[in-house]
Amino acid sequence: MSKMISIILILRFDMKNAHSTTVQELFDKIPNYRARTKKTYKNYRDRYGVYIGPDYGKRAILSITVEDITKTLAHCADRCVQSSVTQVFSIWKMIYKVAMIEEIPVRDIPSMVDVPQSRKVNPRALKEWNITEEDFQHFCKFFSFYGGYEPWEKEKIYKRDIMLYMIRLMRVTAMRPQEVKALSKSDFVFGEVTFTEKVSNKVITVPCVRINIVKSVGSTRTEDLTIKDVKTPQSKRAVPVLKPEDIALIKEILAFTRNDIVFSDYYGNLFSSDDVSDLIHRVRKSYAENTGKDLDFYAYLMRKSMVSDNRRDKVNPSATKLLLGHQSESIAGRWYASADDEEVLNLVYSRAYKHKKDYKK
Repeated sequence: MSKMISIILILRFDMKNAHSTTVQELFDKIPNYRARTKKTYKNYRDRYGVYIGPDYGKRAILSITVEDITKTLAHCADRCVQSSVTQVFSIWKMIYKVAMIEEIPVRDIPSMVDVPQSRKVNPRALKEWNITEEDFQHFCKFFSFYGGYEPWEKEKIYKRDIMLYMIRLMRVTAMRPQEVKALSKSDFVFGEVTFTEKVSNKVITVPCVRINIVKSVGSTRTEDLTIKDVKTPQSKRAVPVLKPEDIALIKEILAFTRNDIVFSDYYGNLFSSDDVSDLIHRVRKSYAENTGKDLDFYAYLMRKSMVSDNRRDKVNPSATKLLLGHQSESIAGRWYASADDEEVLNLVYSRAYKHKKDYKK
């Protein structure tokens, strides 16, 4: 009899806990069941802290309604682009998954919610993601003098110059920022390559530098900034560099860098995304003040301009996919079914940058 009474009391206690478990408590348990990086959890916390926590964090999960979740999504849709709305919805789904794992008797309310469409549009989505070669070179020249540092300010000068080298290499290779920041000297392999050149249809042998991309810089579950494996199998690749001026740039970079991690600071510390974006933002602001031209320049533009140039020149999108390490061809288009190594080599060898003369006034 006493055992039965104990079981009943335990069940009542568990049901009481289930009914009082809050949204905040479940959100805090997400890391126990979802393996994500520290940066991802920071993004979750930021979204949760604005759209869910203030009004619903202290509410019992069993009291949450479809209307409650819809209100949070509508609030986000009024202020943010669609990707942010989707992320808030994902957080709600994770909260409910944790509740189910914890055996709290909740209904799958998120599945009943219609996700609203945001009317907000990123201004960059309304224009071509590209930059002319003239604008790129002019910005880089301005970048090289930015700061007006004194000769003894070696750390600041080095940071500016190594980041400029990084941007210039990204322009050539279209590597992701997190990939180029993880490159070590041994990832650059000098040699030659033989292939059939598309325009002349001749077999040619030219000098080549293959850049092996197997690592990236980012956060893990335990570290904010470290070198880790690339995200997907498709991201692991070798990018060929064939043009003489681009090979000369690589030799110049390798002679300049102080560290085995090529694009690190004066003391060999890794650069974060904020380090790069902050410096580019400051240079861009100074560039606009001095030239009167507000150039929308950012690190990922180097990668996106490759896709834009190749689309314009009707390059096989599968070759672009291989070169950029994409999982699918959707970014570059769906004109062709496959690509081989020779198409990638031709892409790199014959790429034409966008120029101002290409546009009639």
